[in-house]
Amino acid sequence: MTNYREILRLQSLGINQTGIAGSCGCSRATVRKFLNRAKELDIAWPLKAEITEAELEKQFFPEKSAPEPSRKHPDYENIAREMMRNGVTLKLLWNEYCEECRQCNELPLMYSQFCFQYQRHSEKKRATMHIPRKPGDQIEVDWAGDPACVIDRDTGEIIPAHIFVGVLSYSLYAYVEAFFSQDMDCWITAHVNMYQFVGGVTRMLVPDNLKTGVDRSDWYTPVINKTYHEMAEHYDTAVIPARVRKPKDKPNAEGSVKVVSTWITAALRNEKFFSLEELNREIRSKLDAYNRRPFQKKEGSRYSIFFEEEKPFLAPLPAAPYERATWKQATVQFNYHISVDKMQYSVPYEYIKQKVDVRATRNLIEVFYNNTRICSHKRLYGRPGQYSTIETHMPEDHQKYMKWDRNRFIEWAEKNKAKDTKGYDVDRKYVDNKNIFYNDSINKPLHYKFVLTNPPYLHKNKATKEIKDKYFAGQNSIFEDLYQVSINSILDSEEGILIVPLNFLSAENSDRIRRIFFEKFKIVHLNIFEEQVFEDTTYNVISFYYKKKSKQFEKDIINTYIFPSNKKIRVILNKKYGWQLGGEFRARIDSMKNLLGIYRATEDLLQSGDEKVELAFNHIKDKKSFYISKHIKDLLEKNIILLRAIDHKNGKKIQLEDIRKYGPIALIGKKTSRNMAYLLFEKKLSLREQEKLIKYFNNYLDRERKRHFSLFLTNFRDNGRKRISFDFVYKFINYLYFNKLNNKQKSLFV
Repeated sequence: MTNYREILRLQSLGINQTGIAGSCGCSRATVRKFLNRAKELDIAWPLKAEITEAELEKQFFPEKSAPEPSRKHPDYENIAREMMRNGVTLKLLWNEYCEECRQCNELPLMYSQFCFQYQRHSEKKRATMHIPRKPGDQIEVDWAGDPACVIDRDTGEIIPAHIFVGVLSYSLYAYVEAFFSQDMDCWITAHVNMYQFVGGVTRMLVPDNLKTGVDRSDWYTPVINKTYHEMAEHYDTAVIPARVRKPKDKPNAEGSVKVVSTWITAALRNEKFFSLEELNREIRSKLDAYNRRPFQKKEGSRYSIFFEEEKPFLAPLPAAPYERATWKQATVQFNYHISVDKMQYSVPYEYIKQKVDVRATRNLIEVFYNNTRICSHKRLYGRPGQYSTIETHMPEDHQKYMKWDRNRFIEWAEKNKAKDTKGYDVDRKYVDNKNIFYNDSINKPLHYKFVLTNPPYLHKNKATKEIKDKYFAGQNSIFEDLYQVSINSILDSEEGILIVPLNFLSAENSDRIRRIFFEKFKIVHLNIFEEQVFEDTTYNVISFYYKKKSKQFEKDIINTYIFPSNKKIRVILNKKYGWQLGGEFRARIDSMKNLLGIYRATEDLLQSGDEKVELAFNHIKDKKSFYISKHIKDLLEKNIILLRAIDHKNGKKIQLEDIRKYGPIALIGKKTSRNMAYLLFEKKLSLREQEKLIKYFNNYLDRERKRHFSLFLTNFRDNGRKRISFDFVYKFINYLYFNKLNNKQKSLFV
């Protein structure tokens, strides 16, 4: 807007029109026009102080001030809400706004003005306010977005470690720690350690609206998690959560998260850590350097301002740190262990199948029966499936078994008149150079007459690059597991006892090592363990006595014991079927082709459309509504078969089911899912035919499992649970369809 007051003031000082135009940033024509108009109206400098530029313009040029046709303005708050939805654009909203104006006979804004006015509204909403903080007033906490990594020493698995960040609002003094999880235990522990680190407590604690801190998110009245509230009471501080999607409520934590990602997480990206303790030691070193780094735009550092100005204002710590305890109920299993967060803890065997109460804190597991504590354990962390076993909890015969260590086996061999007995181990901590000597028996095999070994179990896909290069290279590259490589290294022996995974006799990926082994040896006696034997692996194992063959034969008939049920059976392994447990049955199925074109429904199948349907996503109980095309809807409605591919803990076995009894018309699975599958057929099958296939599949599979004690199926994690591959199921259904429904081989089902 032209500064009319300034034009009049400069003209009163005797400045010419050219000088006035240059000073006011307008054209000489504008200056001339305004001064001529002022002369007409007899208006001169000085003006009254209350007269504004707008009033001058209205008085001098009334035609410019004529009101424009009234235009209806949209609801800018509603536009802001709509813009947060996927796929919504300003152009779309403007078209809808124009249509609404036309229906009301009102004049809409043009698109450019619509966008301009919305931008002005948004800028007002983005207004920020600097809030001065007092020393010791509050601390802001959050999880950093990018995790660090820890490598499992045994398996080579890369485990993400989540980064907790706490920042004092006044000094910006930071605390950082890594955890394997973002669960309640880690969240509380992070706060306890943070308060210990700063040596005091602030009046307020500002977390995000995450579930571990806030039960119900609300713009102004969030509900604090009970455990989090108890911790706040213990430290006598107030929890003031940041509002939903309002990162500026805790700007120091948000800003420090970015800095931590750069100066700590990113700085450690090329280093390898094999434990959480190693990672946190290095984080503490980087954190100390970060806190001591001088500020760029003011004097001092986070460290100096904290200790000089803020720490004296912190409230003192309570006498003891807060420790959270959770209570659970568990049933003592036949292996006299209970499961707590996927870790196993022993209980005196007298309590087998009894329900016990478990009190779990960060560092301790306590077990109670009828309100009496019967045992306790140090809490385990890291790889799921670890065991904490106290020897006195075992039955007497199990305690005797535990005494069978390396030296005991050597004593046993010497008592049985072995002439020269030596033990070898690649782990130097077991080497005493008396009974146990160092040797890498896989890469440097010796000639043994009799071998007794329990080789390491490690699948190639889970091995580190170092282990792959060392043990799976060259001629060993054909094997899938380290125990298979180990078996290949003892082929020069004459007899022995092997303890290996059950997969050796049952899995398809063991076919090569089975054929190599049975080319030279026969199994004389076999033991199969239904329950988990070793604490450091979830594999079900077998042990067997083998001898070198004196002649070749097509079958190996083996006396077999199944423990702990003490069943005595005879296992027949056929060369024709790759010496595989249940090989005849598997070969019959594997010979089939997928002529029915069976496949499973995955995310790729979903196509947007106009048909609203209820589908299960990845699990039959997780139901969601989707809009799909009519073509896909018709396809899903013509198929009803749901596959459970893994035995469930509740006793439900591998089976086919009719999906209609669950409600949704289909189950859409992730590509990586191996638990459930909803089956589709390229060849059209009637619903009646599918119902019959469900019945035939379940009856036939149940019969074969009883016949072969389920040994032809692959083990899945826990004791006794089995799984079946999707490809095998497809072939199995084809076998049933062409040999049962079409009555080509009736004798098979008599």
